[in-house]
Amino acid sequence: MKRSVETKKAVTFIELIVVITVLAMGISALLGLLAEVSRRIASSESIAESTFYTEEKLEVVKSYSFEEVDNLVGDEKLSKGYIRRVRVDYCKLSGDTWVTTLTPTEYKMITVSVFREGSSTPEAEIATIISDYEN
Repeated sequence: MKRSVETKKAVTFIELIVVITVLAMGISALLGLLAEVSRRIASSESIAESTFYTEEKLEVVKSYSFEEVDNLVGDEKLSKGYIRRVRVDYCKLSGDTWVTTLTPTEYKMITVSVFREGSSTPEAEIATIISDYEN
């Protein structure tokens, strides 16, 4: 009779080890998932903020004339370590694609890019075309 009690304790101890192992694997997987979700949330917030800064500048561009828009060219430091860059290029339609050109045309492409300080890759970039055409 004494022997069956000892066997039951041994089985319970093994079960406890198995449960702890399964829980440890599950918790470590959840922690890894939590880290990935946190990273993606931060990335999404950064992209949303960058897009806001580009759209904000494009609203300003709408109020400038064809000649005045050249005054917008350059870099501008923003809050939270962002830099907004405005580029203005003459452009023309080549097939179904707009291409920039050094030759003056009736069209200008205004490109607004937002970077993180120290980065060369824009987090957001939006371009628009304006025309010198008058009614």
